[in-house]
Amino acid sequence: MVILWYNYIIPRIYEPLFFPPHQWSLIFPIIIGMMTFGIFSEKYNWLIKYPLAVYVAGYAGVQIPLQLQTMVLRQAEASFLTPDKFTSWMSSINAILIFAGLLTTLIYFYFSARRKHGLGGAARVGITFIMIAFGAAFGYTVMARISLLIGRVQFLLYEWLGIIR
Repeated sequence: MVILWYNYIIPRIYEPLFFPPHQWSLIFPIIIGMMTFGIFSEKYNWLIKYPLAVYVAGYAGVQIPLQLQTMVLRQAEASFLTPDKFTSWMSSINAILIFAGLLTTLIYFYFSARRKHGLGGAARVGITFIMIAFGAAFGYTVMARISLLIGRVQFLLYEWLGIIR
């Protein structure tokens, strides 16, 4: 406690507040930090709600724009049809298929009201793309499980039982 007092509280809280230049901006974090000690009291344990709200809001304020930038905007940018995606005929077909799949899948999800005329057909194409994607993901999962099974069977037969050499 003495080390904490002299190494942290005196130089980081007491001196900046009471000696010039006064750093009055430290008052809010100090109050929020002191409220966390309310958890140790039955009478004041409701005070912990406010520091937790500040911590969660601060974390969300930092992380949501970063996640939006890295996870959503980068993927949306990668789906645009740009000239660098048309370097060969195979990459051109790939880019057009990805864009068509993205567009028709979004039509299926966002225009889920009554589909008339062209949107109904586009939504059916979108659901086909979704089924292909889910089938590929399921196939990959089954393939990974079978690969793990093969590894375990090889271990049992070769190393553990020594049946097959």
